[in-house]
Formats: sequence, structure tokens, C-alpha cells
Amino acid sequence: MLVKKTEEPSEEEVRRKNVLSRIPRHEREKFQAIIDEMGLVSRDEIEHEKAVEESTKLTAQSIEQGIEQWGDDFGHMDGDKFVWNSEIFDDVRDLYRQLKSPEQGITPNHLFILHNFDRLIQEAEQRGAMGQQGNDRMQKLVRANSMHRSSSSVARKDPDLREEGDTLEDITAKAVKKAWNRIVHNG
Repeated sequence: MLVKKTEEPSEEEVRRKNVLSRIPRHEREKFQAIIDEMGLVSRDEIEHEKAVEESTKLTAQSIEQGIEQWGDDFGHMDGDKFVWNSEIFDDVRDLYRQLKSPEQGITPNHLFILHNFDRLIQEAEQRGAMGQQGNDRMQKLVRANSMHRSSSSVARKDPDLREEGDTLEDITAKAVKKAWNRIVHNG
């Protein structure tokens, strides 16, 4: 869990607090009444409003980006209100509560995943593509095996494991076929 540092007050804040501490309480109350009557807003309130406005703007941009990038898997807009995809809502809500929880908070694992998101997605896509290649090899093996079975008049001969131009995948497929034939026909 990350430890949040407390910020030191600026010199101006320290000076202002010192000046205010020297003003008697009843005088401060008079000032406050005048300020309230005139509708003046403190710097802190203005800064807070700016922070809320900026946060709202960033959230709206993030929602827009999520809808663009992920579509209905992410969610959709219902008028001016964002609606999460119902299939992920409970999990997202639980994750949000976990991240905001003072007991648990954001973990180093969360930070790692967020930091490496693009790379992790790319690696998963590569693994998926490799799995597809494995599926293609399996299809070739199935076709080879069915061709071998359909030609019963031809003497059974295991294919040579290595032929010129064979890739590692070809050699592996032949080895698997040879082992399969031994199991099926000899055992």
C-alpha cells in the first residue's frame, strides 16, 4: 500500500494563519458575517470547485474513451448518464471498493498491471495467435491421420521425422503421429 505524505503548508498559508490567530474571535466573527453577506468565496472553495470541475472533465473523457475503445463491453450512455455493462458491473464495483478501501487500497500488483497493460495485452494476443497456429498444426495432423486410415491398401509406414524444408512444427506433428500410430496399432 502506498503511504501518502502530508503536505507542508506554504509560507503564505502560515503567514495568513498567524495573522488570523492574532485577531480576536469576535472580530473574526464580524469579518465572517460581512463575507457571508457579500457572498464572497474563499480561495479554498474556489480551488476545490476547480478540482471538482477538472475531475469531472477527466472522468467524462475517460468514459468517452472507454466507450470508443471497448464499446458495449465497457458500457453505454443513457442520455447524459453512463451505464456500465451489466455483465461486468459487480466486478468493477468490487474492484473500485477495494481500491478505495483504506485497509486494502491499490496493491503493487494493481500498479504493475496498469503500468504494463499494453504489453500484457500484446503478449496475450501473441499467445492467442500461437494457439491458433497450434490448432492449424492439429488440423494438419488430423487430416494426415485420416488420409493414412483411408488408404488401407497402402502399407502402413510412419513418415520420416525429418525431411528437407520441414519446420519444427512439422517435425513435432510427425513425431506425435508416429507415437499415436504405435499406441493404436501396437498396444
